Amino acid sequence: MPETKAKTTNNFTQISNEVLLDERLSFKARGILALLLSRPKNWKIYIDEIVERSDLDGKYSVRTRFKELKEFGYLELVKVWNSATGKFEGTVYQLCLNYRPNFPKTPNSLKTPKVPKTLATTTNKS
Repeated sequence: MPETKAKTTNNFTQISNEVLLDERLSFKARGILALLLSRPKNWKIYIDEIVERSDLDGKYSVRTRFKELKEFGYLELVKVWNSATGKFEGTVYQLCLNYRPNFPKTPNSLKTPKVPKTLATTTNKS
């Protein structure tokens, strides 16, 4: 059986399974979050740069996933003020690195099991 986990010590990212298994997030949002988590801590988040890295998703799709990540607490919009002038300069996205999803350890445990549809049967009482 082939090895499924790389044994590497550099140039890799560790991501909590809680994040990857958060079923409230779409797969696109999880992928974008994984990309953001792989960047250095001081990296500035620009939606346009994320769009450039994707060959399939446009700006609307990426913005929608950013909204999803914000809705579930993984990203926040932070107001930026110029400390010298005191003037508002804009807003930037910031990763919430200490965020812990508010769901059980095993998200699948809350799902209703899918029961296969069966054909109705009748019995003759003779």
